[in-house]
Amino acid sequence: MSLIDALVYVALNRAAGLSYGATKEAFLDLLHLSDDPAKASAMGAVQSCCGTTVRGEMAAAGVDGRLTIAGKDRDVLLDAYDTIGVDVFTALETLAMHHGAWRGHPTDGDLLQPGTVVIVTGPDHMFVVTDRSVSADGTVTIFTVEGGQDDSLTHLDTAILKKQHVIQHGAGGILVLSGRPCFGCFAVDDLPARPDAP
Repeated sequence: MSLIDALVYVALNRAAGLSYGATKEAFLDLLHLSDDPAKASAMGAVQSCCGTTVRGEMAAAGVDGRLTIAGKDRDVLLDAYDTIGVDVFTALETLAMHHGAWRGHPTDGDLLQPGTVVIVTGPDHMFVVTDRSVSADGTVTIFTVEGGQDDSLTHLDTAILKKQHVIQHGAGGILVLSGRPCFGCFAVDDLPARPDAP
């Protein structure tokens, strides 16, 4: 299975619908795989989970997260979250840059294909594209799985939901998704797979 297919599968079939409030065990198993259980629960209960959702999805899909970051050799996808030395946005952006996959401030909507990780600003948010469609008038809609959504039980940003965005263009042609400028993106197939990837 390709990394694109694996990432889309994990996003749609393991992540979408999870929340700290309703499915705590499965939520923590995906998002905090290597964390100490007490720390995982403490983080999962209160942290917005958009970045840790993408990190967990990439790890489950078999992406190789090994690189040197903050001066140390780490696996930014499999190591315990509190040991990677930087926040998850920096870790995943650095991983993409390390492999030449990072596309900053994209203006080409064709970059947003299934298996693409997208970071938007206003406020910062990260998600995985799972599908896309083009209407008769040329409007492009991307379908996504996004952590950091309202959890109806905790009333915090600890749920993972399916969403969609129409691709628009803002100042300088930069992609805008639901009013938020696209800071950057990377396609997971531009990253290496772990030797034990599914």
